[in-house]
Amino acid sequence: MSTAFGLLKTKGFISPQVIFESLFVCTRKAKLTKPEAIRFAEFLMDNSFLQIENGDVAESALRVFDRYLLQSYDSKIVAAALVAGCTTLYSEDMQHGLIIENTLTIINPFI
Repeated sequence: MSTAFGLLKTKGFISPQVIFESLFVCTRKAKLTKPEAIRFAEFLMDNSFLQIENGDVAESALRVFDRYLLQSYDSKIVAAALVAGCTTLYSEDMQHGLIIENTLTIINPFI
């Protein structure tokens, strides 16, 4: 858990997809109440730059989905990171070390 909190020390970008996947994990796996999960989502938004999902993100997500072995929702997360200009995407469930579009590297911070 300290690894996850360590990542929050630097204000990075977050996509709406990640926020809502976090809500699912909070309520289903961590068994938080809905108000607790919402407070956590608000914490994430307050401590991150929110990358809006717009046409650029949608078009990029379609290209990523077509070129890489990612699920559609993960493609949307990757696309948001690309549009935001990120060079690192932290994820525990995408392929560690995968480089997308020669600019974005997926890193699993827990391994």
